Amino acid sequence: EQFQHRLEEDAAFAADPKFVSDIRLDRTGQRLLSIGSQGYKVWDTERGTLLFARNIELDWYGTADIQPGGETLALITTNDAQMNLYELDSRRLRLSLEPEDTALTAAAFSHTGTQMLMGSFNGTIRLLHRIPGPSLELAHPPAAYAASFSPNGQQIATVGKDQQLRVWDAKSGKALFHATGHVGRILQVLYDASGERIATAAEDGQLRLWNAKDGAALSTTMAHPDGVLKLLPSADHQWAASVPYPNSLKDFTSKIWSLRDGRLLHTLQHPALVHDAHFSPDGELLATACADGQLRVWSVRDGQLRGSFALSDSPLRRVNFRADGKALIGVDNTQGAEVISWPEGQTMTELLVDASDPLIVNAVPAPGSSWAVASRLGKLKIWQPQRQQWANVADTSQPLIDLAYLGPQMLLGSQQDGVLRVWDADRRMALLDVAAHAYRTWNFSIERDDSSLLTVGLDGKIRVWPIAPEHREASTLEALLRCRLPANADIATPKTAAANC
Repeated sequence: EQFQHRLEEDAAFAADPKFVSDIRLDRTGQRLLSIGSQGYKVWDTERGTLLFARNIELDWYGTADIQPGGETLALITTNDAQMNLYELDSRRLRLSLEPEDTALTAAAFSHTGTQMLMGSFNGTIRLLHRIPGPSLELAHPPAAYAASFSPNGQQIATVGKDQQLRVWDAKSGKALFHATGHVGRILQVLYDASGERIATAAEDGQLRLWNAKDGAALSTTMAHPDGVLKLLPSADHQWAASVPYPNSLKDFTSKIWSLRDGRLLHTLQHPALVHDAHFSPDGELLATACADGQLRVWSVRDGQLRGSFALSDSPLRRVNFRADGKALIGVDNTQGAEVISWPEGQTMTELLVDASDPLIVNAVPAPGSSWAVASRLGKLKIWQPQRQQWANVADTSQPLIDLAYLGPQMLLGSQQDGVLRVWDADRRMALLDVAAHAYRTWNFSIERDDSSLLTVGLDGKIRVWPIAPEHREASTLEALLRCRLPANADIATPKTAAANC
């Protein structure tokens, strides 16, 4: 009778119209995976509501597992060709894993959720020591706008809609302190070269400097009365250039600041609104993009104008130096992009916009002499200096918000829908899509030693992704990729398994 009474009091819900062949709970007990005739479903156990569904008709049994923390669902497709990892909060496909030599038959997470076992039709078991994904996740609700690594990589500073500066331990994710003072959304955050000070810029027009140890306020300056849109650092983080908010009707300046003490070094006067600025690689020059269509180059040391070039009849929206400092690119919103040599100012190449996709939103230099240009509608073009032509890359179908090169060949872009996409720039092909955020990835930054990527999302999350370059020899990688773990591998001593490869 007691047993019957308990069954009547427990929650029950219809998970499948025919049958349920398997169920799995995450470690918290708040998410439940059910496998049935309609495929794979994840439920909120407290409310009995459906959180995720992958509708695949199954005759009897499917293979899937839920990560212990409830963040990720791993399932094997009906043709057993690959394993798909879905991020449950965003319902997006995060990654696909596909062995070339066999079909997959089983999947299981470790109890910590950081490792995965994959069983194969040919009898092999593969162990992934690290599930691809972020190594750290921070929360800065309701929306995060910018984040920055400290120079030594030990801290992360984040800012957002809540008007707070928050500082975190970059290894553990522990909150170290928060600081308040801005009145308005904080849009930019930077560390100075020493890592002892943090600079923030906000819609209230203020540039503030904080102590990176405890968040104590060091200085406050009115940078642009109508708000600061951008705060752009020099490569060595000695200086920063500020750009006013685009609704300003009277502030036609860009300003250069010292990140060490927050001191204004130079006010650069323009005849119209400044939309963008970028330092030369050596930090000696600053290029600005103005609404009068002129690209201007200024001396950082004395604030004097070094050159002015009329690139367009329309407002310039973007400007950037080439990696060697010997060329610049200017982008407007009606005609396209133009690359000029420095200091001669001679046109090296032009990219005319497509009438069906007239707005270029970003242009970044490759480590060599190449460029990548992205449009609002998701088209990507890459300059090929050997052929002296622009090459098309497959459309993303989503607006590209930000671009950056990861070395000479790998190009990273963030899309409007929160997905990060990686391309092989030489072969002009997409390599990987990662569901970084539930929706728009506002921006990203790369740690100075190129080992980690920091992404900032309007979902209020900041995530750290390991991107350390591969230094092992090709022969070593070939041996590892051909390795097959024996069925009785001792997981606790991976060296034993490696010896059997």
